[in-house]
Amino acid sequence: MTRHMNPKKFLVEFVYDVEKDFDVDGVPASWATPTGDGKPAHRFWDDEDEKVGLDFFGGQPTGDRSIFATSHDGKLVAASNGSIVSVLNIETKEQCMRFKGLVAPCVKLTFSPALNESGGYTLVIETSDRDERKSVVFFLELDQYGRMIQQLDTIDVDELLQKSLEPVAAQMKDSFELSSTSPLLESVRQGYSKALENLRVGLESRHLVRVAGRSNEFGSNLFSKDGQLFLYVIQNESTQSGSRPPADLPNVIVYDMANQCQRYMLGGHEDAIMWTAFSPDGQYIATAAWDGTFRIFDVSSGDCKHVIGPTGGQCWSGAWSPDSRYVVLCGMANQETQSETFVAVYSAETAQQVNRFRNDELKHWVRCVA
Repeated sequence: MTRHMNPKKFLVEFVYDVEKDFDVDGVPASWATPTGDGKPAHRFWDDEDEKVGLDFFGGQPTGDRSIFATSHDGKLVAASNGSIVSVLNIETKEQCMRFKGLVAPCVKLTFSPALNESGGYTLVIETSDRDERKSVVFFLELDQYGRMIQQLDTIDVDELLQKSLEPVAAQMKDSFELSSTSPLLESVRQGYSKALENLRVGLESRHLVRVAGRSNEFGSNLFSKDGQLFLYVIQNESTQSGSRPPADLPNVIVYDMANQCQRYMLGGHEDAIMWTAFSPDGQYIATAAWDGTFRIFDVSSGDCKHVIGPTGGQCWSGAWSPDSRYVVLCGMANQETQSETFVAVYSAETAQQVNRFRNDELKHWVRCVA
């Protein structure tokens, strides 16, 4: 009989063991020498020099998720517990702004790597409604102090709830001698309160710039170096369970931040796109998808410069070299007898493989490289 297992029991019983330590030509790696103040170079959790307590949500619980992002200049930190997004000044620990206009849970926060036209910041908020399978990316413009530039429409839910229910409660009392604390009225109050809260959320977010889609993970570089362009994907469901018309296949959108519009739609992939990244010099965009191909696009035209593959298996991730001349790509390659994991370096100019990492122990998916 199979023994029952659940997440809590698994964490209790799981034994962490290092399969193989780092080594150089068979010589095991050693810890670095202690620092000048006598402290060991290897540090552990709770062994920090300093801890900074930051209250993002006004004492409210963080919930099941905590999402963080720091600005490119290290002055601001944004956080979300799923329903609230808050920005704090790292030096003063003061709250700059709190945004509560999310119609779906926040799943990702990202700051643009460059200041906006007003000298402030752009905070990208990604939300996802799993029930409706809908993802939306919001662009929140902040001033140089991290405060929201746009004045939001809002309502006082408690005040409006009280005013709205007073005549209802009075009518119920006169007609049916129903107390204002009756369970019947309480259910009405709870339902109406939820409806007003949804109204407040919709009002606060209705004028924000947004796009329907989501960004990629696995080490994706979503912004161009100057912060003018942003990458996200649409229609990115897998086609492995069934084919779709070409118009419904996954695409990468190159979004113009300044003009708030789509600049290019990069097509060609026939399955879910896992990784998207600008090259450091901003000339190219590379992608990896489950259709077994990598693609390199020209940023100036949106044209596909190279298609690498098909590899015979799912492609997952990649990383650009600092000089943008090379890109390392990883995924699965289908050999004659079995699939194998590969990590290889390609020329961005010719798309030719220039090197390949060969290791017999590389048997699992590689989803992030640098």
